[in-house]
Amino acid sequence: MAWVSGLGRDMMTTREAARMAAGLPGARMRDHFGSDAFYVHQIFATVWHDLNAVNLNLIPEEQRRFLLVDGEGFSQIPNAWGRRGWTRVNLDFVDPEQFKEALRCAWAHSARDPRRAGKAQPRAKTKKKGRRQTT
Repeated sequence: MAWVSGLGRDMMTTREAARMAAGLPGARMRDHFGSDAFYVHQIFATVWHDLNAVNLNLIPEEQRRFLLVDGEGFSQIPNAWGRRGWTRVNLDFVDPEQFKEALRCAWAHSARDPRRAGKAQPRAKTKKKGRRQTT
């Protein structure tokens, strides 16, 4: 791993964070308002190189857990997206192991096919009845 020493502990770089995101199964990258966005079915991470930060698409329960564990490294994005679980990771302060865990959580949500989420197995097709004719 490419860690940079600083602030009394090893700190991650955006380059390493992007490499980790790109290495997850099915992950693809595209530009998203000037950031590197990683997605499978939907965006799970955006890497902001100029801010040395990563935004992760967590569910609110996961967000709360990471905020409790590492309040310096994780913060809720201060808008409606943040209330839905989008979380800012400050790579200057985050514990690298916590970041890896949060990244995998965000990826797992994106890797689920939204077209299949919560749907029952497809029903067998039934024969359509013909229209009744009126006279």
